[in-house]
Amino acid sequence: MRIAIFLAVLLTCTFVGCPVAEAQGGKFPGRGSRAAWVKASAVYNKANYYCRVGKISAALPLFEESIHLYPFDPDFYMNAAIAYGKNPKTLDQAEKLIKQAIGLEPTAYDLQSEYAVILARRGRLVKAREVLRRTSTFVKTPVQSTRRDLKLKELDQAIRQTN
Repeated sequence: MRIAIFLAVLLTCTFVGCPVAEAQGGKFPGRGSRAAWVKASAVYNKANYYCRVGKISAALPLFEESIHLYPFDPDFYMNAAIAYGKNPKTLDQAEKLIKQAIGLEPTAYDLQSEYAVILARRGRLVKAREVLRRTSTFVKTPVQSTRRDLKLKELDQAIRQTN
């Protein structure tokens, strides 16, 4: 029971709603065609809208389409992973997508943090803690540092409770 509460708190603290990053007003990643990115961003923003209003099933194919149109933006993969991660039955797909995002930007704290969240949701608490510990050099703001420290503390407590 405590692990379930921990995971719920961890997930709630990590993101509220679905979107973590918005392409609208975002920065062109610098690879591929800017025109393709703009077109994909419009689809991506529509997917984020559907997430905000609770229509995750409508958002998923749009996230997939945005990735297909422009496979170089890690935010597209991350938000798709977050959306898939809302359903325990699609955590495999969430993990696959977040790993693809990390492949595009390996030192992005937000991507690594989301990967840890997905691992924790899958019950892989020790691996989630390892991922978060490796992010110490990726943290760029005091807020990220505080969130990372809190998540590590919660993971340590959850791991102790399971042993």
